[in-house]
Amino acid sequence: MNHPACRRAFRLSRGLLALLALAPSVARAQEASPAPSPAPCERPLFGRPESGPVVGCLGGALAAHVLERVPGWLRVQIEGWIEEPMGASLPAPAGKAALAGSAARADGAPAAGAQARLLRDPEALDVELAALRERREGDRDRIRQRLVGVDQQLERVLFSDDNLTRMQESRRRLRSEREALEQERLALRRKALEEILAVLERHQAGSSSLDTSGFFLLEGIEPGTYRLLVSSGSAADGPTWYVPLSLSPGERRRLDLSGPPSSNTPFSGLD
Repeated sequence: MNHPACRRAFRLSRGLLALLALAPSVARAQEASPAPSPAPCERPLFGRPESGPVVGCLGGALAAHVLERVPGWLRVQIEGWIEEPMGASLPAPAGKAALAGSAARADGAPAAGAQARLLRDPEALDVELAALRERREGDRDRIRQRLVGVDQQLERVLFSDDNLTRMQESRRRLRSEREALEQERLALRRKALEEILAVLERHQAGSSSLDTSGFFLLEGIEPGTYRLLVSSGSAADGPTWYVPLSLSPGERRRLDLSGPPSSNTPFSGLD
């Protein structure tokens, strides 16, 4: 034991035995030690002044816009972005509803650039659109009958006058009359479209353009019954969807519109 090598070996073995005896107590101490506390929030966000609950923490990288001041308090608005799939779990604004959706054409391509309009008071809307449609159909029938009459006269001119000069003059006059009727028909169509859009504007509760993926989002909607109009292209052109729906307080609805468009829309019968 007096040999130096023996003494070093003895000391090493005693050290190893001490470490082995200490290991269980170290492990128990690590298990019992609490997890580190989260960093304190320097700027907590409260649901209301004074005794309101803490609803979040305003980090240094977040910009806040001051909306209102009361003694000792600021009401702020925070803006940021989240990934779209996370939006499905977001609550709708208190007492309000939210509506999201996407639209695709019959060929599967997104209806990018279409306009989504949420229309209130659907019963009154139906009455106004029905009155416009009735007047429009009356104008169309009147012009259609006049066009039929002009076409019949053009056909008779070919066989009722032996004088070539008079026949050519009659044909020029009738063709000019027919062209004027066609222009009148187009003007009435433009007027009817303007009247329809004015009715939709009066009933519009919200609107959103569809992005390149065909997605739209409407937030902060009053609960109630609505019609959703999604028109692709310029108003009466292209696929159009016209969907009745009802929204409840706090509801967040998602609609997927695809395939054949609706057959009965505010623009039906314009041509």
